[in-house]
Amino acid sequence: MKKHYSILLITLVTLSVSAQNPAAYFRLDVKYYTEENEKYLGVSPDIRSDAPGLLGQGMRKYPRRFRFILTNKSKFLDQYEKLYPDTVKINNLYTQSLAADPLFMSYFSKLSLPFQNSNQKKMHIGLKELMLVASRFFYCESVKKDSTINAYVCVHLNGLKNAFDKDYTLIEAFCFEAIFESYKPQPQPTPFVVNFKSYIKEAERKEKHLFKDKAVYLEKIRHYCFNKMAKDKELQKALLAYYQLNKNNLPFELQLD
Repeated sequence: MKKHYSILLITLVTLSVSAQNPAAYFRLDVKYYTEENEKYLGVSPDIRSDAPGLLGQGMRKYPRRFRFILTNKSKFLDQYEKLYPDTVKINNLYTQSLAADPLFMSYFSKLSLPFQNSNQKKMHIGLKELMLVASRFFYCESVKKDSTINAYVCVHLNGLKNAFDKDYTLIEAFCFEAIFESYKPQPQPTPFVVNFKSYIKEAERKEKHLFKDKAVYLEKIRHYCFNKMAKDKELQKALLAYYQLNKNNLPFELQLD
């Protein structure tokens, strides 16, 4: 019995240590691009195809949530260009910066734990909070000359600084994944996207009298759509369906009461 316990303990410790080593799981894709006769170095964070163990399998199966924290919560340094083409050194520098960032490592650890320990204690979130976070991915960006709105389903919330009073990063990662996994433009458009477009049209008609002040006009329409999407039944249905499919590998429990 002691022997089995020791093996289990070593396995758990190995998993824990491995999860704290970003170099085993993440990499930067680095290459030069040419656009309008200008050359620039492009860097794109990604998951390693050889990421080890159960966690590596989980990351390859559910890459969006991990890419979300990579793109939105990791820091890119201004030293990469002078090191190119030494991509090994660039990647070492990047993954070292990840390991030294306690906030990023906290997000990574919390996303990782469900793949390593199914008995972990999870945070709780209510349905209203989930819908509030999800609604912010439906973003009205700008006003066209004819008063119509440029809008899109975004991949981050950078257009909204200090969007929430609480840190919802892990919930944002889930919403990002659930929305884009549910988004099927063909053959039938996704119902919650159809609804988003209809809310924009409603708001354009309702707020047309504000068009002369484009900033006010845009802000009114943006928040109208946020409020509508926070209550949208089709979006709620998609999020709940995705949650039910994946609740065992998520770092939170949804409270529906």
